[in-house]
Amino acid sequence: DDGNPGGGATCEVPDKLGVCAEGTTRCDNAQLACDQTSFPAAEVCDGRDNDCDGAADEGYIFGGYLPPVDPSGDSIFRRRGTIPFKFRLTNCSGAVVSTAVARISVFFYANTTVGTELEDVTSVGQANTGDLYRFSAGEGQYIYNLDTKYFAAKKSYLVRTTLDDGSAPRDVIISFK
Repeated sequence: DDGNPGGGATCEVPDKLGVCAEGTTRCDNAQLACDQTSFPAAEVCDGRDNDCDGAADEGYIFGGYLPPVDPSGDSIFRRRGTIPFKFRLTNCSGAVVSTAVARISVFFYANTTVGTELEDVTSVGQANTGDLYRFSAGEGQYIYNLDTKYFAAKKSYLVRTTLDDGSAPRDVIISFK
């Protein structure tokens, strides 16, 4: 094995899918072995199976939280009415996804206001019940009207959106005046 003869070439790792099958050879006891060099990651639109589940580009593209929620976590809201949580989902070809199951949950975050920007929410639509976002076909987005009466003043909360594609949850911090 001196000098790793035959080592360093690309190879396919047995029993692995997608990018996880990518490997590099090395000499081990006078035999070539294939060491995995790529590991599961979040799916991205690149024509490859990044999460190693056997399908390429199958996840949703989360467009980020839309106003009045600031995705940076700087939003401060008054405790009246509702806060419309909105976002768009597309697939890797850019088509709007309207059939996803999206859920919202809220967790206490801090005994202080961490936001820096007071948001003026002019729409005081009816609050949603349960934890499911609804899809608005006219706007091509998911929406959930969060009732603010259950939140304490001068506190901050983490709002989490979970999608049914198995992707990581999308979190944002909101604060109350």
